[in-house]
Amino acid sequence: MTSSSSPSPTNRELDKSLESFSADLHRLAKQQLQEHAGARTFKIYHQQQAFWIKQSQIAHRSIWHWLGTVVAILSRNPLLKSTVATGGPEALKAEASRLRKLAALGISVPQIVAEGKGWFMLNDIGRPLTGWIRDSKVSREQKCTIVKKASEQLALLHSQGLWHGRPAFRDMAYDGQSFGFLDFEEDPSSILTPDQCMMRDALLYFHSLHRYLADDRTMILEAIESYRQLAPNSTWRNTLSFARQVWLIYGLLALLHRYLGKDAKYAYQTLKTLRNYGN
Repeated sequence: MTSSSSPSPTNRELDKSLESFSADLHRLAKQQLQEHAGARTFKIYHQQQAFWIKQSQIAHRSIWHWLGTVVAILSRNPLLKSTVATGGPEALKAEASRLRKLAALGISVPQIVAEGKGWFMLNDIGRPLTGWIRDSKVSREQKCTIVKKASEQLALLHSQGLWHGRPAFRDMAYDGQSFGFLDFEEDPSSILTPDQCMMRDALLYFHSLHRYLADDRTMILEAIESYRQLAPNSTWRNTLSFARQVWLIYGLLALLHRYLGKDAKYAYQTLKTLRNYGN
């Protein structure tokens, strides 16, 4: 019996197709890089698929980064030290290396589909959590599900002894089915132990919960509990311990957070939640 279906492409044909697609992406990237000179990241489309191009840039530290470094030295607490990448081509290479290593370990991260001097192109893995949370058309129930999934995925990452570096809502993505992590330019492993990197992740993520879910205390607590249930016990205990040990910083934030801007406000709220967790 003969089949009327089209024959499947051979491996050689697939390889040629991929080579052609990659060449198209490189040509498109060179064109778009000229049009978006100076942009750190920007989105493009090719054959009805979305991609992101990221260029190397020199990072600029804010006064909060410098203040954090000073406080870290005075308190002898490395967790408070700024770990913002210096930027430039070497920082971009380091991020590309992290992306490949995490992908090889089965972590859901963007794939590098093309790269050149001072840039690389990534496939799009979904809408950042900030977009989901700010969207008035997304129901509270949907938002709860998405945030719960984010908490669980971060906890599972930590359960493998891995960390993100800056797991804010804008650095996590969801496509309606699968969840993934974005933007790995900040890696604190040069100054922190793996346990400290994971604890720092938890603190930054909880800060993001308070920042974007400020009007929904119940959702914040449910998200933290979802993380606690799957995270390594040591990471959770260390996170609570840190929140209770930095009593001087907590006291200063309690007095001054109204005058220090939103980051200080949400840092105070995060520490307050953790210091009273379970009470």
